[in-house]
Amino acid sequence: MAWRSSAWIAFCCAALSVASGVGCSAPNDEADDDDAAPEPPRLDLSTSHSGSSGGSNSSGSGGSSSESSASSGTSGSDGEILGVNGEPGECRSLQIEEGCAGELYEGEVIPLDLYVMFDQSGSMATVIDEATGEMRIDAVSDAMQEFLLDWRSSGIGVGFGHFGHMPLGATSCNEDDYAAPLVSIARLPDNAQPIVDTLKALEPTGETPTGAGIRGACQVTTEWKDDHPGTVVANLIVTDGEPKAPITSEDGSCEPTLKDAIAAAAECADAGVPSYVLGVGPSLENLDSIAQAGGTEGAYLVAEDSSQGVLEALNAIRGAAQLPCEFAADEPAGDRSLNYDETDVVVMDDQCVVRRIGHVASADECDDGSGGWYFDDSTGDRRIVLCERSCADVRQPGTEFFYSVGCGIEPTIY
Repeated sequence: MAWRSSAWIAFCCAALSVASGVGCSAPNDEADDDDAAPEPPRLDLSTSHSGSSGGSNSSGSGGSSSESSASSGTSGSDGEILGVNGEPGECRSLQIEEGCAGELYEGEVIPLDLYVMFDQSGSMATVIDEATGEMRIDAVSDAMQEFLLDWRSSGIGVGFGHFGHMPLGATSCNEDDYAAPLVSIARLPDNAQPIVDTLKALEPTGETPTGAGIRGACQVTTEWKDDHPGTVVANLIVTDGEPKAPITSEDGSCEPTLKDAIAAAAECADAGVPSYVLGVGPSLENLDSIAQAGGTEGAYLVAEDSSQGVLEALNAIRGAAQLPCEFAADEPAGDRSLNYDETDVVVMDDQCVVRRIGHVASADECDDGSGGWYFDDSTGDRRIVLCERSCADVRQPGTEFFYSVGCGIEPTIY
């Protein structure tokens, strides 16, 4: 994953000094069922206890390595449970030990909201496998389903609209005709099945009014962006052909052109919403100009019709559109210095369950199953970077992310 500057990541930083440490209370002794699975310990904020973290760490890829005792453990949904910090809806603030010369930060991961504008034109009926009768739209649909259900997409907001669905000869170039989502933007994985069901029900139909489709999508996404500040919002245009309506254009009522599509993408980019373009099929290099006008580097082209090729392109677009999970860990202003050997990273879900994200030495050691975090100082400023799996976990609705620099966050602190 390509990491960008931590200036893109908004986070709220507050040094917390406390009058006493905290400790874990014992589980409930009055459980009626002796065979029931034990609950995580409830957090007791009245007991003072101190401890030190263990393990080792070195800087991330490209950075200098050093021995340290940064806290290690398992991350993700199966991570080491440190305790339950309050009741659902009333989670308490986390704290660090009294007298510890460190900082506790709350990190904010910027969510991605992606609006798919799908080309339903007749060319999507192109048969790509004579033996099975598979059409181009089938390959795209299969890839889209796998993409939406992939854990790497979890936490992304996705919506779905279409263009090219009007009968041949009756194509509209009115953007308002493409401004109503078939599926409104909502978080994955919950919104995956509605989108998959909608996509699989589509029948390739009409012509390709790409410019009007982009403008319709832009109506949806600019309004969404205004209503949801603090999110990254982007369009994803999925198409298999050049902008054109050869039958409808005969009477002059709708004449889509590449120039118009480029202008539409540029207008949306100027409004703060970039447009990614996924082209499926041969000879679509001219789609690059639409993507570039839309504020992205170029179109993602899949010349050979295959679900695997489409999936790889969708994964690449997700990586390009998402802001990374990375957070500044520089020295604070003033005379005080931090001990980076004592660094800890935790997440707290909407049930107030606090789990530790384990430390790994570098990006190369990130594991899809358990995730983790590492230091990276390759750009000159020290950063905490979450592995892709842990980043996906942190993006879940209701999840809060905290990291301490200079103090380990131990189970006995709570």
